[in-house]
Amino acid sequence: MNTSRHPRWMRNSLIAAGIYNLVWGAFVILSPFAIFRFAEMELPRYPQVWQCVGMIVGV
Repeated sequence: MNTSRHPRWMRNSLIAAGIYNLVWGAFVILSPFAIFRFAEMELPRYPQVWQCVGMIVGV
């Protein structure tokens, strides 16, 4: 018997947020300079820090 009465939109929004985090984290890890180039900003000297942020978001 299903005793949980959560609205369906809650589950769907949490799944969408999880997918977004996985995609964003993978994108930042694989291409750490892409956002900086798109925004025409100076490239970071230590892209590993930005990749670490992607890892944290993805996890």
